[in-house]
Amino acid sequence: MSQDTLTPAEPQGLVPGAVYEATRSVLRLRTGGDARRVAEHLVLELGGRLVPAGTEDPSVIPVDVSFGDGEPLLAAASPGSAARALLDRHLTPFLLDARQVLQLSDRNERLAESASTDLLTDLPNRRSSTVLSAGDEVLCVFGRVLRGTVRGRDTVGRRSLLDELR
Repeated sequence: MSQDTLTPAEPQGLVPGAVYEATRSVLRLRTGGDARRVAEHLVLELGGRLVPAGTEDPSVIPVDVSFGDGEPLLAAASPGSAARALLDRHLTPFLLDARQVLQLSDRNERLAESASTDLLTDLPNRRSSTVLSAGDEVLCVFGRVLRGTVRGRDTVGRRSLLDELR
């Protein structure tokens, strides 16, 4: 990067503290509301302002910082200003990272839920509780009853929903 393309607010190689703090905050995001608050703070710390979507203003940067939490909200800063240069450089990458963290967090929550829920009954499975051993006993007794009632050439088995999905 040549010296004449740098803004006075961002010396070569330095990341503004607000970007550093917002990036660290990404690791703690759990909801769109969390992400919205961090993004709003970042915009203000970098010298920008927040405006409702649909605002006709040449200073608007066309990226929504609301993360689906409330009304769409855009960042704005005067074209050619140091704040605009900072927002242009740092806001979109931050928003992309935050969205990816939220998607991964949501995926992890869904995986954890599915690992502790029986797919057939949608009830907690043995991974989620030790109280469910009575259900295991019922299955064992039922299996013995079935084996005792079938003809010698018949087969009894248990097929799970997971077998259906494979």
